[in-house]
Amino acid sequence: MPPVPPRSLFRSSIVAIPALAVAAVLAGCASQPPAPATRQPAFYANLGEPGARLDGADAAQTINLYRQRHGLAPLDLDPELTALASREATAMAGRDAPASADALRRALASRGVSAPMVNMSAGYRTMAEAFSGWRDSPAHNAAMLNPRATRMGVAAASARQIEAIDAAYFLSVKDAIATREDALVARELGFSGKLVFHPSQIAAANEVFTPSRAEIERAQHIIEAYTAARAEGRGTAYADGVFIAIDIALMAERTLARARQAGVL
Repeated sequence: MPPVPPRSLFRSSIVAIPALAVAAVLAGCASQPPAPATRQPAFYANLGEPGARLDGADAAQTINLYRQRHGLAPLDLDPELTALASREATAMAGRDAPASADALRRALASRGVSAPMVNMSAGYRTMAEAFSGWRDSPAHNAAMLNPRATRMGVAAASARQIEAIDAAYFLSVKDAIATREDALVARELGFSGKLVFHPSQIAAANEVFTPSRAEIERAQHIIEAYTAARAEGRGTAYADGVFIAIDIALMAERTLARARQAGVL
């Protein structure tokens, strides 16, 4: 794979807990409409910039609005869960390696939490990108839309001047199929590349992290539509039946950048 220039990234995580004992209290909160936005949400801020911090309340509001559109009650932003999410995000960013969602679920269960759900991702530049990635991933989307959840914690941590590269697959280094499946999981989590341990793994890793022709064309359509909308003074657009805001446009730009790096564009 061609070398990738260094750039900043951030790791994010969300923990949603089904605390059924307080579900009735949260149901009363669902009828309160959100305050109207008077500025561009911090949800779109580049969290790789020096001093940038995730606005947890802003991120939680977006997730809650998403739940409400699906007929679900909003979640309380829980300080304890946010602290746990922050610890995990900081650990991931610090060691430049993915954390285990299963390990965090086990740790929460050991504290008496029943069936906790965990979303983690790496490599996104904004919380909006992370949210879009979770929404498009069936497993992550199911966690955000779990009807039993009543509280959550959400946090992000940045690591400067590094690229989000997943660790090599060591369980069966000559198994290209297993390497490809592992790489697909890493890509879904937001990683932009994967280390390899054996030459037989190279083709599988390149296949997964090189945008396909369909992905390139879709990204081009998104950029064209969003650029035209911005030129007309609008902040959103539609392309191929997809609603486009800045988060989708940024992800499309990154797809095209990966295609150029791989020499397919």
